[in-house]
Amino acid sequence: MARALVGYVFAAKINEESRRGAISKIAILTATVFILIIFGLFTNPYMRATMDEGLESTFSTSGWTTMDWVAYSELIMLMLVSMNVIIILALGFIGLYVGSMLRKPKG
Repeated sequence: MARALVGYVFAAKINEESRRGAISKIAILTATVFILIIFGLFTNPYMRATMDEGLESTFSTSGWTTMDWVAYSELIMLMLVSMNVIIILALGFIGLYVGSMLRKPKG
């Protein structure tokens, strides 16, 4: 919804350039900012403790070595970031495109 609103507000600017090119640039910039925010969250020490508690409650971790903990923690972090970035890119592109199509250029 917010992306459609942004697309509607900036429809004139988006129409000056190639529509898909402008929307792609905006969506990629949004995903980049999102990645930085997520990495900022993962630097919080409480986030790592929350992830470890989640792993302990999901799997039987009594026989895990330190390497197992590192591998599974990093794998989960990578999966979370990549899933979120894909969703942000898809929804951002669709929302901006629909919003910019709602407002026709004057003239």
